[in-house]
Amino acid sequence: MEGSKLKACLFGQKKPGTCTGFWQQKLAESEHAAEYVIVLRLQELENSTGHRKERIGLKRAASDLLAINTYKLGWPSVAAG
Repeated sequence: MEGSKLKACLFGQKKPGTCTGFWQQKLAESEHAAEYVIVLRLQELENSTGHRKERIGLKRAASDLLAINTYKLGWPSVAAG
């Protein structure tokens, strides 16, 4: 049940910052945990050769997390540059 409510917060809302209260906190906690794991893995791969596809996947996942922060948690957008 809890997972379905978190999914609804993530996928069911259209407006930025529409996840509020408890579910916003749960989404933020999940996002932070995922971000932490991505950073750790990128650090592990930093001095290794190969792993190109994995690096690309991790960078795409980090980009998706930024979108979650911006569009679901109401963080200010980050300008490219």
